[in-house]
Amino acid sequence: MKVDGVLALYQSTPTQVQLHVKGRWRLFPFERLIGYVPSSGTLVDLGCGHGVWIFYLARHFHALSLLGVDPDRAKVEIAQSIVTEQQIPNARFMVNDAEGIRLPECDLVSIIDVMYLIPYEAQGRVLEHVVDALRPSGKLLLKEMGETPRWKYAWNWTEEWLAVRLLNITVGARFYFRTTRGWEALLRELGLKVQTVRIDQGYLHPHVLLLGEKC
Repeated sequence: MKVDGVLALYQSTPTQVQLHVKGRWRLFPFERLIGYVPSSGTLVDLGCGHGVWIFYLARHFHALSLLGVDPDRAKVEIAQSIVTEQQIPNARFMVNDAEGIRLPECDLVSIIDVMYLIPYEAQGRVLEHVVDALRPSGKLLLKEMGETPRWKYAWNWTEEWLAVRLLNITVGARFYFRTTRGWEALLRELGLKVQTVRIDQGYLHPHVLLLGEKC
């Protein structure tokens, strides 16, 4: 789907939603993640927000069953209304959080800029549930922020502070950042084969992809 095609899905939503979605699209390299997504099977996106990533995938992979999960009921209702209005057959959304959901058996779980809002002690439990739900050779697509370059890290921290603490765009109260090496170690402890890829070239934020494969 072209960029305009994704954004056009939100044309009947409130203006603030359209602005948020447009900003999210411009600042995030969705196109650099799609090569790691299977063309069929089941994908669960934890912390799906308004569903931009799900809708992007829905038009690329018609045989891929997509489930978006988010604790923000208002965002989920908007995403699900788009599914109904646009008759998108391979996508659905539900209200839940990463800690509370019982994940269905799936081929890929994506967690994009979500884990930093989950307390450290709970992050491991969430990822344990993810690994249990993955089929053999299934993958975890974990998108986090790197620590370098420092100016990108500082820019990201400031932006997240505004979104969470001041504007209340994102649900959360504190930040629980881990280093890239810290994430790598945790994923390996859970038995995943890990590949780390920088995907931030040309972007303001230090985007890092951690791809975990279930052995």
